[in-house]
Amino acid sequence: MFSGELPPKSVHGVAISNEINVKFLLDKYQVVIDEEYLDLRFHQTLHSSKFQNFVGRLKRIISLSFKNKFDFFYIVFSVSTAGAIKTFLIILFFKSFNYSSRCIVHVHRGDLDIFVKRSYLNRFFLYFVIKLTHRLIVLSEQTKEFIEFQFGTSSCSIFVLPNTVNIEPIVHESLEEQNRTNSLKKFVFISNYIEEKGILLLLETFKQLGARFQLHCYGNFSDLNLKSKIMAYNSDYITINGPIFNEDKFLVIKESDALILPSFNEGKPIVLLEAMSIGTPFISSNVGYIKEMVFDDYPFIYDNHTVACLKEMIIKFSLISKVDKIYLQDNLREHYFEHYSNEKHKSKLFQIFSN
Repeated sequence: MFSGELPPKSVHGVAISNEINVKFLLDKYQVVIDEEYLDLRFHQTLHSSKFQNFVGRLKRIISLSFKNKFDFFYIVFSVSTAGAIKTFLIILFFKSFNYSSRCIVHVHRGDLDIFVKRSYLNRFFLYFVIKLTHRLIVLSEQTKEFIEFQFGTSSCSIFVLPNTVNIEPIVHESLEEQNRTNSLKKFVFISNYIEEKGILLLLETFKQLGARFQLHCYGNFSDLNLKSKIMAYNSDYITINGPIFNEDKFLVIKESDALILPSFNEGKPIVLLEAMSIGTPFISSNVGYIKEMVFDDYPFIYDNHTVACLKEMIIKFSLISKVDKIYLQDNLREHYFEHYSNEKHKSKLFQIFSN
């Protein structure tokens, strides 16, 4: 059984990663899906709908457990205090009906160490989640080493599984042709419109840069107050758009000079892998495991969450030569296929779910 969020109801990196993993697992296993849906409007808030959703999941687990015998229970760990408690209770509840099933828990975030150190309650529930878990999936060796140091290694096996993309390019056009009319002045932001993604900082940066640079933003709104702040930046050179998916998303990324992700919190963002897979450079804040996603001397990752720092990085990018950009694109694409390809991801995933 897989229990978690999936597109198209849920549109964010974790849901997309879940969809990819479930798709691969269906090649080898029968997968029963218990889909969770959390409205983005209630992101990081307490709301009665979350409790109703939780009760609904428990009811579905009972119903599905009477109809099926499961070898594995696959669930994502929610990195918040309420989420950790919820994950623990759902696993405990599932195990009470499926005692012999093996539980596989996936941690998608890059801030698990901060989460654990924030409160004793967080550490307490993560500890018991690990106790109930057969195998734990994390994004980085860093997270694996942290968990082993904090909780020991006897409870469960820990596997590192980097993300991959849902639609992987097969045939590549010549980068020379792709860059023939490249101006190095067209940028794209693709993410849900929430403050922790750095959207307001990004918009203020482009407002100060002026009409010589174009910014195209795509995403879902979850907060009406934030929406009004964002829409106030709409102009001839800043366009605010709704969400974009699948082939359309890849086309927009491909036609842009660079993707920008000024986020305050990430793991290994799929949108950056999507850009890498088609050779589009990205400018990103140094959060989560972003720096380890690329080669050591990648020049467009910055440390300070300020307009001045992001502005400096955008100008630096706009000054690189066409030859240097083609070299950068080649390296990004090669790095993606060497480390994050669908084939490599599927092989590691099957290893995790093997006996």
